[in-house]
Amino acid sequence: KGSVRLALLRIIFKSVGLPEKYNSAQFVMWLQHEGIFDAVRNHVESNGHNWDYELEHFIVAEGLHEALMATLPNTFSSTERCIDTLQNQFHPKDDISSDDMIQSIQRSLSNLDGIFPLTLIVLDEIQQYIGESSERSLDVQEMVEACCKKIGSSLLFVGTGQTAVTGTSNLKKLEGRFTVRIEL
Repeated sequence: KGSVRLALLRIIFKSVGLPEKYNSAQFVMWLQHEGIFDAVRNHVESNGHNWDYELEHFIVAEGLHEALMATLPNTFSSTERCIDTLQNQFHPKDDISSDDMIQSIQRSLSNLDGIFPLTLIVLDEIQQYIGESSERSLDVQEMVEACCKKIGSSLLFVGTGQTAVTGTSNLKKLEGRFTVRIEL
């Protein structure tokens, strides 16, 4: 249920060790980009807090706020400032744009030099995910198209299922996006 783009990102985020929730993953990627991830995590854990719990509740997590104030005192000068900044910068979202999805894919999968690796994404049982929803079929089609257009040949999608691509009208619409068909 929900956004197809966020569903894909949950799969990708989990595969690289990031939190599955979009806003939490964005927060961790920001910490990494700023070069303070290890310092913040070490501060949280050394003060007896559980990192995973703090990250799950990062907007209101006091241990994480203490770590941010210790690490970046000019940006996070108080608990209230932490809460305001985190709520404004990393608020939960029900959906995101294709551009935000592409940027998140590239940020989460690229190495430190910014090089995007050859990547295979397998969407297992895609026909069950789509079901009878023509809207979801279109969303999957647009998601794959956006990724292939912006990321190119470094990213390959494989969609699997028990029904042949032509088995239902919703799957037939995907034929142009999943160009190699193998029926077992």
